[in-house]
Amino acid sequence: MSQEYDPEKAFALNFIYLRVDGLWVAGMKNPILRFYAFGVLAVFAVLYFAFEVAFVAAIWGDVQAMVDCSFLLFTRIGQSVKLVNFLFRQKHLERMFLQLKEPMFIPKRPKHFTVMKTAMTGVRRDTMIFYVFTVSTILCWAMLPLINKSEVKELPLMGWFPFNVTVSPAYEFAYIYQVTSVLLNACVNVMVDTLTSGLLILMGAQIDMPKDNLLSLANDISKMTQAEIAYVNSIKMYRSKLMFAISNKTVGMAESSPKYELNDASETVNVANVCEATGYEDILHARIPANIEHFTALVKFTNDVRGIFQIGIMSQFLVSSVIICLTCYELSLVSPNSMEFASMLQYMVCMLFQIFCYCWHGNEIIEKSPANSYLLRTKVTGYQVQRNISNRFK
Repeated sequence: MSQEYDPEKAFALNFIYLRVDGLWVAGMKNPILRFYAFGVLAVFAVLYFAFEVAFVAAIWGDVQAMVDCSFLLFTRIGQSVKLVNFLFRQKHLERMFLQLKEPMFIPKRPKHFTVMKTAMTGVRRDTMIFYVFTVSTILCWAMLPLINKSEVKELPLMGWFPFNVTVSPAYEFAYIYQVTSVLLNACVNVMVDTLTSGLLILMGAQIDMPKDNLLSLANDISKMTQAEIAYVNSIKMYRSKLMFAISNKTVGMAESSPKYELNDASETVNVANVCEATGYEDILHARIPANIEHFTALVKFTNDVRGIFQIGIMSQFLVSSVIICLTCYELSLVSPNSMEFASMLQYMVCMLFQIFCYCWHGNEIIEKSPANSYLLRTKVTGYQVQRNISNRFK
């Protein structure tokens, strides 16, 4: 059977929205598209944030009004920090996605493909859940002025505009601009957050791969898959480092999604024909450093993810703590049967889910890494002791 490994497919929705909103310019060589990306970012992100800051300055001193608009302002502040950090680290992030296609990160057994498929499904699941929560919240906000039908025309959210928004057609223009800006910015926020947590999910799945390799370290080589045999044959041992080359490609040159033919459990491989001049000891000698190299690369990759996104994650936790408190306060002031209460409750659910994803998937890596390190040490040490004893009695 043939299976394709392409980690970028798990983030297909993320990349679509980031490109639409002008944040992911990778592959945009057309100057018109780059101008579009700059224009969208300037009009719907930078300009709208400037209007919010101007509104806070206009109502400064009115405590109730400041509290009413502060939770959205804090949201925009946290989002702005993440966007600036994302834009400056985008090249590094592109290299990380290429790194996920390097030979050491590629699944080589049916179980590996199952683990990675489950992880990629989890990435898409979190993205869709967060996306649905966010869009439904904004739609509730957008419908509030239509439901209330007050004599004075009101915008869905409090804000400042350099013209009178209570008369037509200025009101309709401000309404469309505000809803569009909030929707685009919120979706960008969702995609950046789920991109970060999604990479953590993939790292957790990658940690399970060397764990499975270590548990089956001494398996009969007749049960190896074609992909694993090709990988073992490609490993060249040097004194100071390992170099991996598959199809004449070295680390860092993976550009396409490779496909491997995996053998069924009942099907055996003629190792003598496929794995030329490679004995059982040679297979073990290749498997041990390959697992060490894989786990070391995972640690480095996880640290890179933390290094890229830690500023955004820290700012998100800070503003989310304030926003959740302010939202709870606002909920106590409105009727539980009102549309406003439902929209505020949905907004708080979004904030809780946002930080929950970081805590959940980050904690999974914390739990898996020490166990994998211990398993790596015990397996390698046990193999070395067994090999020394067998050599002594030869």
